[in-house]
Amino acid sequence: MLVVDDDHLYAQALARLITGMASRLVAMPASLDGVREAADGVGVDAAVVRVRDSSDARLREALALLGGDKGARVVLVAADAGRIDGDLAGMPGVAGTIPASAGGEELAEAVERARRGLALGNEVDCSAPRPPVKKGHSVLAMLTAREREVVELIAAGGSAGQAADVLNISPQTVRTHVQSVMAKLAVHSQTEMVWVARQFGLHPDRARAGVR
Repeated sequence: MLVVDDDHLYAQALARLITGMASRLVAMPASLDGVREAADGVGVDAAVVRVRDSSDARLREALALLGGDKGARVVLVAADAGRIDGDLAGMPGVAGTIPASAGGEELAEAVERARRGLALGNEVDCSAPRPPVKKGHSVLAMLTAREREVVELIAAGGSAGQAADVLNISPQTVRTHVQSVMAKLAVHSQTEMVWVARQFGLHPDRARAGVR
């Protein structure tokens, strides 16, 4: 697996920490610019990627390569895990986000969960096939009122943290609602969740989310 961050010392230290916490994991450091070379050189089934700037194009390219081209499961690490952009968290292969303050044991456990196809923070098996949503079945009948609010805010481009602020609930509760909706809609990412929900009549609540 790879640990990706532009600060080589940080990536190297984190790789050693993860390897030490779980003997069955072998972690190697890589920079955002060096992801392709590193992934091609050693192969990668999982990755830990430090998010410092969600708008960094290199970050998105790295995630697209790891989760898309390479089929790796990705754990994002951020100073504020609740404020990761919804579209970033919904990219292919992303299992979830954990705070930068997490210890090595917690991080190693998150990687293990990701490798097993589990989304972080719940027991939903992201790799298991689910029956497709039946055409014509109203998504409004499947979701609770709170779940609809969460989807509308996420669809507007709001992060879990922003949705939590609007709804006066915790970011973790928002993420729990998102995972519940994803399971009901038989999708594996927030991007798919938003797309399917919009097909059945849910629309972005940009005014409430404070997004223009």
